[in-house]
Amino acid sequence: MSNLNSHARYVIDSNSFIEPFKRYYSMEHFPSYWEWMKQYLIDNSSEIVVPEVVFNELKNSKDKLATWISAYVEPVVFKEYGNDPAYFVEYGKIMNYLQDCGFYQRPAIDNWSQDWKADPKLIAIAAAYNLKIITFEQPAGHLDRRNPMKKEPKIPDIADYMGVSCVSLFQVEDELKLLI
Repeated sequence: MSNLNSHARYVIDSNSFIEPFKRYYSMEHFPSYWEWMKQYLIDNSSEIVVPEVVFNELKNSKDKLATWISAYVEPVVFKEYGNDPAYFVEYGKIMNYLQDCGFYQRPAIDNWSQDWKADPKLIAIAAAYNLKIITFEQPAGHLDRRNPMKKEPKIPDIADYMGVSCVSLFQVEDELKLLI
C-alpha cells in the first residue's frame, strides 16, 4: 500500500461531500459538521481516503464546497494509486466486466471509460486496498442482459461484482461517533 495510511478503512465518493453540502449540513448552519470532517480527514490516523480523482471532481464545482475542498482536503489527497500495479489490475477487471457482462449499452460503458470519470477508479482503489466505499449511490436494481441499461453503471452494482462493500456516509458518521 504505497503511501496509504495503514488505518485507512474507507474511500469516499464525491457525493458524500456534495449531498451533505447541498441537503443535510449547509456550511452556514452546521459549521461543526465541516470542522469534524476537516479534522477527521487531516488527522494522521484518518480512516477515510480521498482519492485524487474525487478531489479533482470536487474542486472544479466553483462553489463554497470547492473552496473548502481546496483549502482543507488537498494536503491529504491520495495520489499514489496511479503508480500502483494492483490498482491497474482492479481497474482492468472493472472495464472488462463492463464490456462482457451485457448489462450496459455502449454509451454507458463509454462514459465510464473517460479519464475524468471517478466511479470506476473509486471501485478499483477500494478493491486494490481492501477499503469500503462511502457513497449515497444506490444499486440500479434488476440488471437484465435482454434490456441493457443506457444509463451509466451504479457504483454499488459494480462494487458488488468486485467484492467491495458500500456504506452510506450516515453509517460512517454513526460508527465514527459524529456529534454536531
